[in-house]
Amino acid sequence: MPLVDQARLKKQIDSLLAQITEPDLLLHSILEICESYADLSYRPGNAVRQVSLLPSYHLPQLVMRQLENFMSRFSPQVTQWESLVDMLWASEYLEPRLLAAILLGHVNLSQAPNIEKKIIILAEKTTDSYLLDALLKHGTTQLRKQHPGAVLELIENWIEQNSNEKRTIGLHLMRILIEDEQFENLPAVFRILTPLVQLAPPLLHPALQEVIGALARRSPIETAFYLRQTMNLVTSQAAHRLVRRCLPYFSAEIQEQIKMNLQTNQSNLPPSL
Repeated sequence: MPLVDQARLKKQIDSLLAQITEPDLLLHSILEICESYADLSYRPGNAVRQVSLLPSYHLPQLVMRQLENFMSRFSPQVTQWESLVDMLWASEYLEPRLLAAILLGHVNLSQAPNIEKKIIILAEKTTDSYLLDALLKHGTTQLRKQHPGAVLELIENWIEQNSNEKRTIGLHLMRILIEDEQFENLPAVFRILTPLVQLAPPLLHPALQEVIGALARRSPIETAFYLRQTMNLVTSQAAHRLVRRCLPYFSAEIQEQIKMNLQTNQSNLPPSL
């Protein structure tokens, strides 16, 4: 891994300030920094899980952190944010795309009336799950702070689509919203989530389990009550399987309550195929 001269890095980051109104120059300078600190000899060992399938510069943490800080601090001043986001996102490498997500999440919303459309376009084109999670987490930072209702609408629109891929995007964003401690409207989340829990398509079980796990961490009693009430209304074996897989998210006492509810409702279910 290349050694990082902190004084030189600071000078390089500071030089970006003069280019925030010129996306082409700013992109060129950012990519120059990435290339100068890239560890192209990096080879992950068998015990190291690769978080993304995209090519990576494998930048030292200090370098990536300084670039991220630059993006988050000066994004509101980037009047041509959309051009810069598109250019960073067009890179084949992971790090510029992560910087695009951070930029997207800190732009001045008064200058970005189409930011939700931009998030939708990028999310629906993203097949790398690590990058998708980063996009939804970082890219919605200001929306979650200032317009949580708009984020709920994004989630609901995706979940209502007749596409497991788009529903998965909605569920990823729902988990991120639940994990945001400033967000408090859990009843709206339960309402939006209910149709998918009742249907419980097997392909969506992993994403649904993540959402239910996040809800259980935020409010275990309320979530357990929600699951018991929802199970009273379903005739789906898949929904019952989903809830059973979510039992470990709860305390032993709450697990027993949910199990009793599942057993009571078992007689209402059609036989498994």
